[in-house]
Amino acid sequence: MTCLEINGLTAAYDRRRTVLTDVALTVGAGEIVGVVGETGSGKTTLARAVAGLVPVRAGTISLGGTDLTALKGRALRDFRRTGRLQLVFQDPLRALDPDWDVNALVAEPLAVAGTVPAGERAERVAEALRAVGLDPGLAARRPWQLSGGQRQRVLLARALVTAPALVIADEPVSALDAAARNHVLALLAGLRDRSGTSQLVISHDLPSLAGLADRIVVLYRGRIVEDGPVEQVLREPSHPYTARLVAATPRLRRLRPTAA
Repeated sequence: MTCLEINGLTAAYDRRRTVLTDVALTVGAGEIVGVVGETGSGKTTLARAVAGLVPVRAGTISLGGTDLTALKGRALRDFRRTGRLQLVFQDPLRALDPDWDVNALVAEPLAVAGTVPAGERAERVAEALRAVGLDPGLAARRPWQLSGGQRQRVLLARALVTAPALVIADEPVSALDAAARNHVLALLAGLRDRSGTSQLVISHDLPSLAGLADRIVVLYRGRIVEDGPVEQVLREPSHPYTARLVAATPRLRRLRPTAA
């Protein structure tokens, strides 16, 4: 069963700068797909295009059979409020309102969706925090009172509180130290195993994706040049750029992180 299906996607910020060209990509139900590529390859633009934050010049993006590119105006706003698709941004300190505490930050998607009564939201927030390995006692703190790893996990809790069909994580571990990076990767793997949430994880770090994803997609100059199971891509890369990525990563191994 397919969760996300992208066909012929061309995205551009303006007429002079086309960033993605004829991109085709699928994410199955409960599947983790990793997208890797160098800076400027179009990884973040892909995430933002799926989330409706970048103009789509051509192609279609479907989530669970809903054509997102066909949604306009009120229909698009109503879809966004459901929380079926959640985007985890790269920099949690910039993505989290410094004036709000953790409880308000994680509860906001529930308030927007309007599916959970106000009196039940605190418990849903506590459940989401526990799911990402945070003590619910941190709910009264503000982002600046948390470590980098804790802030990243708050973003994950905020994304997961609505039980989305798809989570898109844009460079979720790039700003973390090794210990925090491994912990967040383990959380992503464990959350998929427990909830079946599909994930599109974007990173420039091939080893992180190799230990997490079921499939790897390689973006190069705005085009997909490789798409296949992790083991196949690492052992028998078909594109020269992928081969260079693999060769440039010493002792690259397929290691799935231990769940937290």
